[in-house]
Amino acid sequence: MHRKFHRLGSAWLGMSLAMACVSPAYCQESPEDRTIQMMCRSGLAESAILYAEARRELAGDNQGLRAKWTMRLMECHAQAALRGGADANTHWSDCDAVYRQFASEAPENGRLPWLAWQRARCDLLRAQSTLAQFLAVPAKSELREQTLAWVRKILRQMETLEEDIRRRQPLAARQSVSGGSEAPAEQLNKLAVDAVLMRCEALLIRAR
Repeated sequence: MHRKFHRLGSAWLGMSLAMACVSPAYCQESPEDRTIQMMCRSGLAESAILYAEARRELAGDNQGLRAKWTMRLMECHAQAALRGGADANTHWSDCDAVYRQFASEAPENGRLPWLAWQRARCDLLRAQSTLAQFLAVPAKSELREQTLAWVRKILRQMETLEEDIRRRQPLAARQSVSGGSEAPAEQLNKLAVDAVLMRCEALLIRAR
């Protein structure tokens, strides 16, 4: 029985490691995303962090590109944390720290909802990892409680994100074709779908 749970946990963690990408509502998978995925799968998550940090700095004043690389940086920290080690908790904390820094520096950035989604995704990966540990050792009830705590946090985040999207959608719809401060309405609509999927992923973890 122990081996069965261990296999289930390992399979779930492996799936998480294979999902290194930013929100599909923001962009299609790019060569940069594939590079980061390859680095993380090869055990080079720390190098991927340095790569994402360097590319973010090269973005300069291009706030859209800077937001995209900030999301990738958060993903890299999460992937580094999933690999375990002494710095795992630091990397999990860095996911949130990177988000907070961007939000404080660019509070009017129209891409903030996507960064909020990415922060929740990092928490989802952490919940999946904790669940995998619990499935491997069901006697450790504290792992179950930690998993459920992460699920509750994700659900609260999705509720806040969905409210933010609903607030932004009318503003985006009134923008001219040349654009404005908000992201295009179509992208916001797709992000709303991503938020629902994130909620479903969290509920699946809770069910398990």
